[in-house]
Amino acid sequence: MAMYLSDHIPETEQARATRENVVMALSSRATLPSQAALDARDSVRIAAGIQFMRDTKAGCAECHVFQDVGTDSPELTAWGSRQWMIDFVSDPAHPRFFGRDNDRMPSFAKEKSLSDREIALVVDWIRGEWYRPKVATPSPAR
Repeated sequence: MAMYLSDHIPETEQARATRENVVMALSSRATLPSQAALDARDSVRIAAGIQFMRDTKAGCAECHVFQDVGTDSPELTAWGSRQWMIDFVSDPAHPRFFGRDNDRMPSFAKEKSLSDREIALVVDWIRGEWYRPKVATPSPAR
């Protein structure tokens, strides 16, 4: 989306700020614990990005669903959230994502090439939320 905005919005200081607001808004949809402090700090800019995406004059709704605006996919309301990613990895060809335009991403759940548990583990790893066992620091070699 950031590339689309770069290609379709004239390069001005205001346009750059708008692009950054949209990227922050989308990134905040992931609800990453590691990003919570940044999302709180940037809440005003996130709100501006959300408002921009919901503004039908902006054109985002022509190609995406975001909250209750828009009619096409990929759906961006909860973009990057754990559940959104699980659903996406499970079946990117679902109409909510790429639909018939999916030309390369396998539908891991439909093809049964990964179990639900394995898909969740992959998503947790991508989001940086996988289980990390407490490992004792190795003793220095003597």
